[in-house]
Amino acid sequence: MAVLREVAVVLEDFTANGLPPVEERTPREELREKHLTRLAAQPNRNGEVNKALPAGQLPRIDLSTAT
Repeated sequence: MAVLREVAVVLEDFTANGLPPVEERTPREELREKHLTRLAAQPNRNGEVNKALPAGQLPRIDLSTAT
């Protein structure tokens, strides 16, 4: 629910003030890389912290062994 409130606050700000100027916006790719880095730092199901990947590199997932 907290995330929904945050989204609502942002949307209300856009409604009241419009979008920020292009020069002040963060490129989507930069946001994506930050999010992937944050996810990689979180513990996995075994409680192990994933090793950080170089920027722009996603882990390979072998689906041939998936059940």
